[in-house]
Amino acid sequence: MDSLDEKFIDELRTLSRDTEKLLAATSDQTGAEILKLRNRLEHSLESVQSKIVGVERSIVDQAKAAAKTTDRYVHGNTWASIGVASLIGLLAGVAIGRR
Repeated sequence: MDSLDEKFIDELRTLSRDTEKLLAATSDQTGAEILKLRNRLEHSLESVQSKIVGVERSIVDQAKAAAKTTDRYVHGNTWASIGVASLIGLLAGVAIGRR
């Protein structure tokens, strides 16, 4: 597992624990302790949300890079790409025809 993934999971676990503590605290207590737990919860939530944005950006960047690489390959190997696509279409047609 990637270090980023581990940190993200740890942040989610922290958020979950803080949420549970806040819920438990609000059931029978009021005052400074609840405010302290809410502040911790807000901080954890902000941290998780910023990590989610970072992960989304990373995924989008990777998808764009893969699309560019695929586009370059197809343009550089036009006939091979046509052959592979034709073979896939033929196999799909045979598979559907056997039903």
